[in-house]
Amino acid sequence: MLVRRIARPLLAAPFIYGGISTLRKPQDRVPGAAPVVEKIAETADKQLPVQVPRDVEQYVKANAALQVGAGALFALGRLPG
Repeated sequence: MLVRRIARPLLAAPFIYGGISTLRKPQDRVPGAAPVVEKIAETADKQLPVQVPRDVEQYVKANAALQVGAGALFALGRLPG
């Protein structure tokens, strides 16, 4: 049990740190995410009856927020992995 109490925060720290740094400066991640968002949006537009937003920066911010939230839950032992 002691190992888990130490290991969980250590494993979660890179996700939390990466998410926070991305939330502070999302423009650094936008070029890498743009092709992925474009491909997903094209596929979704063919299969869904509504248009999917193509704002890459918003997707990057949402991903960063999920990283911070999931990392925090994992570190606290609320989201076992």
